[in-house]
Amino acid sequence: MNDKDTEASALLGFRGLDGSALQLYTIPETCELLRVSRWQVYQLINSQQLVSVKINRRRLVPAEELHAFVRRLRADQEAAA
Repeated sequence: MNDKDTEASALLGFRGLDGSALQLYTIPETCELLRVSRWQVYQLINSQQLVSVKINRRRLVPAEELHAFVRRLRADQEAAA
């Protein structure tokens, strides 16, 4: 998400749980951040491991959900070790 999008969400008053401007990532951005394929991101969404929202035809992943997903992965890996 670029600075212009962040500024726009702040101006509109959209806030995340921590009070910061709400960030929504597109599927290609999510793929890039997680370093996985588009197919894998959709598999994670379909299996409800990664939460997304749909606005009209666009599927977006909230930044806080992406962070929560990575925290769960780390916790699972630490528990298995």
